Amino acid sequence: MHELLSSTLQQGVYLSQRVMVQLSSPLQQTDTTTSTVGTAPIGGFTPITPGGTGRSIFDFGKFLSDALYLFFWSIVGAVAFALVAALAMRIFNILTPGIDEMAELKRGNIAVGIVMMGFLLTIAIVVIAVVIK
Repeated sequence: MHELLSSTLQQGVYLSQRVMVQLSSPLQQTDTTTSTVGTAPIGGFTPITPGGTGRSIFDFGKFLSDALYLFFWSIVGAVAFALVAALAMRIFNILTPGIDEMAELKRGNIAVGIVMMGFLLTIAIVVIAVVIK
């Protein structure tokens, strides 16, 4: 089992490295029948390498800026969801007079929990759609 997980992880790392190479390097069309070992093209494209050294160009600055951009928008999404979820739960309590959802959850009412989960999931989808736009 350990060997299977290890080989799967190695394959995943290899594929992610290949994708990063393909996304970060200029592309040129190649003939897939004459590729050499170690430069197997993905989809008929292989990265242009400087001086024919066989090593791809990796722009660490672009990678770092993309990572920071992703981190920033993850934080924005988390904060937006926290604010909107709190407001949405207040609105949900107003729309359901006579029912104390928290008391029902404490008593083990699974139906109320499922309805609240669906409501929060819907709010999360809306927040994600707004942040992505």
